[in-house]
Amino acid sequence: MSIEAGLFQLLSQSAALQALVGNPAAFVFPVMLPEKPPLPCISYQLVGGSANPALTRSGVQRRRYQFDFWADYEQGTYDQAIALRDAVIHLLNGFTGALPNGFYVTSILYHQSLDGFENDARQYRCTAEFYITYNLPA
Repeated sequence: MSIEAGLFQLLSQSAALQALVGNPAAFVFPVMLPEKPPLPCISYQLVGGSANPALTRSGVQRRRYQFDFWADYEQGTYDQAIALRDAVIHLLNGFTGALPNGFYVTSILYHQSLDGFENDARQYRCTAEFYITYNLPA
């Protein structure tokens, strides 16, 4: 059981996100996209964090995750990347409780966004970062 697996399940099982991508079979990818990803889609990765160790347990973990929202330039779908980002912010910001795999999160807080364009891939890329706080399971 891991937080990453829980985040993957939460995103990939979201009916709101599935409706936006039109391809509910595969649209969430950890760390990197496949060579020819179905667009629009989402990737996510750990980009930082900290821990407060304790003598009797692992202590509070605070990690920063980056979520990237990809859309195809040739289709003129910058709005698709923005809509995905907005939907994920709505889904995650303020979340407290168990992820679908049972991993318990004490809080998820939206941090910041950034927009960009990947010239080589000819893809729009919108980004949102979140701080996720939890205790490692015993």
